[in-house]
Amino acid sequence: MSGGSMNYLYSQLEDKSYMLEDRELIEFAEDFAQLLHDCEWYHSGDTDRERYLKTVKEFKDKWFKSDRNERLARYINEIYDNAKRECLELIGGETQNVTLVDEYGYEKHLTISSDRADDSG
Repeated sequence: MSGGSMNYLYSQLEDKSYMLEDRELIEFAEDFAQLLHDCEWYHSGDTDRERYLKTVKEFKDKWFKSDRNERLARYINEIYDNAKRECLELIGGETQNVTLVDEYGYEKHLTISSDRADDSG
């Protein structure tokens, strides 16, 4: 048999997890979908109990035993790194001086480089 004992519930969760619009919840849903996948395949006879129990242990270790603050710090670093890479792509170089003007006309001068963004006031 090929899956199906749970009507491919894992696939529905995988397909719609992005709708949660929250990195932590999306990652949780994706990991839970993997758990449902292995559960379904185990109950359908496509994999063995040991594989399913290994997935259960990995899921529980990650979501019930790990430090949430470390996970949140990882998300923040990913967001920052992606934003920095996107900004560098916009300016087309490694280092660029940028002047931002807010809605009141105040200027903010930044030096953006692949290493960091320096705020010069």
